Amino acid sequence: MTHVTDLAYYPLKSAGGVPVREAVVEHWSIRHDRRWMLLEDDGRMVSAREAPTLLLLRAEHRAHDGALLVRHTAGAVPPLAVPVPDQGEHRDGVVWGAAVRGREAAREASAWFEDYLGRTGLHLVWCDDPTYRLVDQQYAEPGDTVTFSDGFPLLLTSTPSLRRLQEWVDESTDRRGEARVQLTMDRFRPSVVVDGGEPLAEQGWERVRIGEMTFRMSKHCGRCVMTTYDTTSLGRTKEPLQTLAERNAIDGRLVFGVNLVPEGTGTLRVGDEVTPIP
Repeated sequence: MTHVTDLAYYPLKSAGGVPVREAVVEHWSIRHDRRWMLLEDDGRMVSAREAPTLLLLRAEHRAHDGALLVRHTAGAVPPLAVPVPDQGEHRDGVVWGAAVRGREAAREASAWFEDYLGRTGLHLVWCDDPTYRLVDQQYAEPGDTVTFSDGFPLLLTSTPSLRRLQEWVDESTDRRGEARVQLTMDRFRPSVVVDGGEPLAEQGWERVRIGEMTFRMSKHCGRCVMTTYDTTSLGRTKEPLQTLAERNAIDGRLVFGVNLVPEGTGTLRVGDEVTPIP
């Protein structure tokens, strides 16, 4: 039986995730997922693609007041607590060509990130309206929305697929006479991890039932440079992108995992059964 083994949400775009045993799914994401992000003065998003030390931050949602809590995994900087901004200016931005809008947090919070990243002109914003941004209509239905994720409400990966990818990477690095690279699932930043079934089976799904909920598989997830970083050391190699280019490129994308759009709202739980819907 294919079943859910891990669930996570990522309050701050590009920071580490929060593992949970159950997760409330709203129309636009797992609750609290990617509701915060950093923007530059001109509205461009700030992500770990160009600021990889964001991967060393862990952000959490404080339940009693909704505040964002940010800490460094090694304690290299003092922790930060950011109240949800309930007034103040909105700031417009762009995530992969899509217009986004967030309410700007207190200046002190943005300054904390400027000091940490060694940059100026940064703005921490909160997604106060998760219905503002439509999912790419090429892969969605009218009315599907998303928060500050790269493009879709949820991302699902599978343990058998990771094992297969690791086998491929080992073969490739051995062939090239290079040191082996150990892949961990957190490189891929999934919302849902499942186990059971055949490797890469999820790539053939059109719809899937997970526990009490159903989802549409809207798009294979094309992977980027973020997957080449060890999330603990920030050491970087060519893998897994080099091997994905050789072994699992689909429609010009280097694929690992699938993007899901929920067909309603509900709760996912570790242990939920996963059943593809023909």
